[in-house]
Amino acid sequence: MISRDKFDYLINLFDLGTSTAEKDPLLPVAQIRTQQFHDLWMDRIDIVRGIKGAGKTALYRVFHLLSESLWQDENLFCIFGVEATGDPVFCNFRDYFARFSALDFEKFWTLYFLSLIRDSINRDKKLQAIISNASEAENLEALWGSLDIPYERKSGLLGIVESIVRKFPSVRRIEPGVAVNHKLDGSTTYKPAMGIEFNEKQNTEKPRYIGDIRSILCSLLKAQKFRIWIMLDRLDEVFPRRSQEEENGLKGLLRAAYNLSEPELRIKVFLRDDIIEQLATSQGGFTALTHVTDRASSTMRWAKETILRLIVKRAFSNVGMAQYFSINHEALENDPNYREKVFYGMLPKKIGKVSTLDWLMNVLSDGNGIVTPRDIIDLFNLAKAEEYNDFQLNATDREYLISAKSLKSALEQLSVEKRNKILMAEFPHKRDSILKLEGGYSIHSSQSLEKLFGADWKVVTNDLISIGLIKHDPKKGYYRIPKIWIKGLRITQGQAK
Repeated sequence: MISRDKFDYLINLFDLGTSTAEKDPLLPVAQIRTQQFHDLWMDRIDIVRGIKGAGKTALYRVFHLLSESLWQDENLFCIFGVEATGDPVFCNFRDYFARFSALDFEKFWTLYFLSLIRDSINRDKKLQAIISNASEAENLEALWGSLDIPYERKSGLLGIVESIVRKFPSVRRIEPGVAVNHKLDGSTTYKPAMGIEFNEKQNTEKPRYIGDIRSILCSLLKAQKFRIWIMLDRLDEVFPRRSQEEENGLKGLLRAAYNLSEPELRIKVFLRDDIIEQLATSQGGFTALTHVTDRASSTMRWAKETILRLIVKRAFSNVGMAQYFSINHEALENDPNYREKVFYGMLPKKIGKVSTLDWLMNVLSDGNGIVTPRDIIDLFNLAKAEEYNDFQLNATDREYLISAKSLKSALEQLSVEKRNKILMAEFPHKRDSILKLEGGYSIHSSQSLEKLFGADWKVVTNDLISIGLIKHDPKKGYYRIPKIWIKGLRITQGQAK
């Protein structure tokens, strides 16, 4: 039992951080090292795959936090080609990118990667000393010049991109400007943008000397026994979603990354599953996709034990919480039974007839059985607010920090948020199909789906299965809408006629 005074203190301390990794204050102290972390660390993968909210950006930031120690201890120099926070610099050049073919993008990304490496060599004293003292340093320096891209040390990522843009003959003039975005809620945002004037002439010539630069650079890196990785995240924010520009941009990116890749030089890309699927099924196809993605991870998945670890590490990273619950941090890190014990010190043993942890995994799983850290964090933040509001109305002693009632209410709110922020915002091309399910039943047969979607019901249904909206049980022969979507889509539990 938690006394009234202690509850008021603890509920305000309880914090699982924020679900947006770029702004998450707990990531440095409560990071979870998943299988994808270890696969990256051991250089087994170059493409990290996962749905939105699965933890790709968190993993990107973990390597950002570890970059200095990796350089000191592992002779691994990490270059981050997209800002860890804030808008990706590429958004400033959307008007420019809209005119690019996949081949143009392949050239752009190749030049960008090489420019990042040159910039890093000039900025890092240790890296500069290693490179300049190598026998092939003079040849490498001459080849940098062959790229014919002006370099200014103070320019940063924005300056690098602008320098590459100016290299293309199709560009006549570039001037700083402002992009105005009018949102559906009536608000307006203003962001920096580049105003670009174009010539009619386009340039499809591939950059020269790329093979020579890669060969000499990798030879030098191998001789000095160190490696360079370039890491890119948040690529779904660079281009307008589901656009030809996005398709061309990401195809060009993956080809450029594959062409430069060597054991001493890797391009590490963090990319959403649905975007990879989109590239694979695009009208123009994707030649050699198998080769380009042969070092891709499996989809990021969080097992029940990993979700438990996430919750307790974040909750008890607060000193006051840890002191009240007498947390042994060594046991918290190493003992699964202890983690479960302290978890149920905060929360009820069961919700309904199942354990609370199993309930969380059940209600937050999408149609592909994936529970994301983002949903866990958002659910508990909503539940905390519910619990505190209830306490304000009825300030009594409490058995648990967060009750089953608050968790259930939070689930309903989260379902509505996900309907708007995920289904409607991320998959507008599936909007009509999604709306046909809204207000219906949770369980469907092939016959009921055919009534809804018509002759192409199998294609439509498979599309909705791919984004996690529908779960198919082939043994029982039915299709179910997972609980995470029930409230948001106003679904009634039961069998459709």
